[in-house]
Amino acid sequence: MTEIRGLAKDVLEDLFDGIGSAKSAQDSNYPKGGHYFERIEKIETAKNRHKEPIWICGTTVLHVLSDGTSCPYSGSAEHSVGEEVGQVIKMTSNEYFLSDIKLMLKSLVSEVAEAYETLTEQEWKDICLEMCGESQPFAGMFVEVANREILKKGKSPEDENNHFTQVRYKREIPASEILKTVPEAVINRLIGMAALESLIEAENE
Repeated sequence: MTEIRGLAKDVLEDLFDGIGSAKSAQDSNYPKGGHYFERIEKIETAKNRHKEPIWICGTTVLHVLSDGTSCPYSGSAEHSVGEEVGQVIKMTSNEYFLSDIKLMLKSLVSEVAEAYETLTEQEWKDICLEMCGESQPFAGMFVEVANREILKKGKSPEDENNHFTQVRYKREIPASEILKTVPEAVINRLIGMAALESLIEAENE
């Protein structure tokens, strides 16, 4: 049985049922509030401690655009440069899962955005399976991410477990913009100047 980053292909096919007709709305409990430039490290599937299938997007923070006031309900600090972040979404018993994935793909992949209204259910599934697969087409992609803490219904700011974090992938960031925005010391530490310059050359071809 073919494995795709932790879960069998036929299992993932079933979990992505309905992706074609899902609306694009994104909501999840991870990660912290704030506005960031991040690099996607990997996208995979696995099972949590309750044996439930989960989708995981691992990133590294490259630049912080927010002002430190984006975590009003958790009271925590925003993510810092170099921090590894993991967005985890349950693939079952979560009404937002398919919408989360669909909006992310629309925001980050121009071909998906252009064909958004005409992609078939199977085409959506194929894109999702590739996203989680061994080829890891999103690995290394620079992305702008805006996260917002939202107070849960019936909760007060003083309550524990009082919020969830809405995660929105805004766009893919070209390597040339990373060069202009991210400090040189951070580029050298987290990306490598030579590697970034190679990406810029590829963008200009």
